[in-house]
Amino acid sequence: MSEMTVTPLRMQVGDYGRARAHVPIKVDADLGARLVKGGNFVEGLSDVAKKRAAGIKARLDAETAAAREAEGARQKAEKEPKAKAEQQRQADAAKAASGEGGGSE
Repeated sequence: MSEMTVTPLRMQVGDYGRARAHVPIKVDADLGARLVKGGNFVEGLSDVAKKRAAGIKARLDAETAAAREAEGARQKAEKEPKAKAEQQRQADAAKAASGEGGGSE
């Protein structure tokens, strides 16, 4: 039994259950062929469903990019104090080493 995706052009109720307008559903291939032939469904995605899916994808991509940017900023903020502390430690060690060398000469 193979399945196919059909999209109702307006709200429909039938053997397939309740189908909202422009929300794709998967149905048996035979039932799908009958629904498409009836004219209230299209095979695959309707233009409205394609636009909706593209909008959702764009929104998810934007949210993902924002989350990555925020994570990068957080990691950078965590690294800066550590790097400054390491530089300070090295500077203190260099001063201590030069101070010891200068006093023994």
